[in-house]
Amino acid sequence: MGNNQLTDFKDSAFRDLLKLEKLYLHGNKLSHINSAAFEELTSLSSLWLNKNLVSSLESEAFKTLHNLKELHLEENQLLNISKTAFKGLTNLQILHLNDNNFSVLQSHTFHGLMSMHTLFLHNTKLTSLPSRLFDSLPRPMTLVLSSPLSGTDTIWKCDTICWLKEEDEKGNITWAESHDTRKTFSFHPRCVEDTWETLNCSKLGE
Repeated sequence: MGNNQLTDFKDSAFRDLLKLEKLYLHGNKLSHINSAAFEELTSLSSLWLNKNLVSSLESEAFKTLHNLKELHLEENQLLNISKTAFKGLTNLQILHLNDNNFSVLQSHTFHGLMSMHTLFLHNTKLTSLPSRLFDSLPRPMTLVLSSPLSGTDTIWKCDTICWLKEEDEKGNITWAESHDTRKTFSFHPRCVEDTWETLNCSKLGE
């Protein structure tokens, strides 16, 4: 069902597909998430909703997908994400939110995602992150806040992500890397005032 012209699907679209494990809905023209359509997909482990036109995620948008492990929402038009959008996804391990237009994440957005170990947040309108954003997530976790190969990288306000620097120094964060034939690119966040390696959070707090 990927790469079609789908704009919506009925509540009963996936009825009786109790054993379906992967669902590809990428590359369509979906503008919202019809959570009712997913109610019977109790075995679903991977869901591709990337490259659509989704602009918002409402509360408990995926509430019935208790076995979901990977969720692709990248390359949409997301502006608003409810703080309870991901409620119920206790088995989610990998979440792709990169390449969207949202500029704010609330402190409890990822609350309860006790299995999530990899998060993609690069190429959005974010410039800061609330300090308790990852409180309920397991450690260590892999985080992508920067994508130096994309040409449209996110630039962060250093003082608002100093708490991440502390997590990094404790070994709680693993930064994803990309390799080409010439160089290894680390996905450390890029700051307005400084580089990640030389960022001095104690100095910023003075």
